[in-house]
Amino acid sequence: MDKLFQKIFTSDQFTFFVGEDKKPIVVHAAAIADQSPALNVLINGQMTEAQTGSAIFNDVLEEDFIRFCQFAYTGDYTPPMCIIEDETSHPTQSCPLESDSEPEILDAPPTPPALEEIRPEEPEEPEPEPVLEPEPQGAWYSRGSYSQTHRISQASRKVNLRRSFDIKFICSTLPQQRIINSCEAIPNSHAKQDYTGVFLAHARLYVFADKYGIEPLESLSLHKLHATLKSFTLYRARVGDILKLVRYAYENGPGYKSNKLRALVSEYIACEIDTIGGTKRFFALMEEGGLFVRDFWKLVQKNLL
Repeated sequence: MDKLFQKIFTSDQFTFFVGEDKKPIVVHAAAIADQSPALNVLINGQMTEAQTGSAIFNDVLEEDFIRFCQFAYTGDYTPPMCIIEDETSHPTQSCPLESDSEPEILDAPPTPPALEEIRPEEPEEPEPEPVLEPEPQGAWYSRGSYSQTHRISQASRKVNLRRSFDIKFICSTLPQQRIINSCEAIPNSHAKQDYTGVFLAHARLYVFADKYGIEPLESLSLHKLHATLKSFTLYRARVGDILKLVRYAYENGPGYKSNKLRALVSEYIACEIDTIGGTKRFFALMEEGGLFVRDFWKLVQKNLL
């Protein structure tokens, strides 16, 4: 028998009361204590929790804590599935597809002219071709070449930014390579697949791992989120899923300089600015100001201008 599992399954049990309802979840003490020094002190130290064999984690969702326990026992966790929106769903039950354009008002069709008013059109005389002046010798650009070169440069910068995002290496502290190999995300295939719950599950585990110093879980959750974003087809109707992730990242988590979650989502927004940038929700987020606007502008200034 593996000594690690022997240590875990022969250890005492410890009860966590999780969430607003304080749902009791019983685990082996060694499985949790081995995750970080902070949790080891909580379970084996001199604190009240260690003496009573229980702790209250009312700021953690039950589903998130269960995923953490799954990680503690196996080194991996299973994210939730996406939600398939039903066309008949009420907006309070699932996010409606976003429409950022006002409904078009169609003009009445023009009244056809009376028969006697119809006249054959006279052929137009061709306009004389403009006489082009010769370019000055040694000119460093030709007419229109600057704007065209600028557009090509912008397109290249966007491609390079996305390539940099896609090849980003995140998992530096995972204990087992097999975990990295199993992190292939399930891509979406149509606009009715709501990925908000998937994104937020990874983000919340990252914040939980950072709070208690669980570096392997911090790396794993960020790696899984990155893999999901990398394979995600951003339909315009799904912009709201991404912006909810951005709001969570900037309303929670560690300090600004050490927050890899914020850096990741800001870079993704910059990569997908052509789809996200023209939406009302994105304008509303920008108008609020704050750290996201600063991070986003720095990325744009460095990589896209």
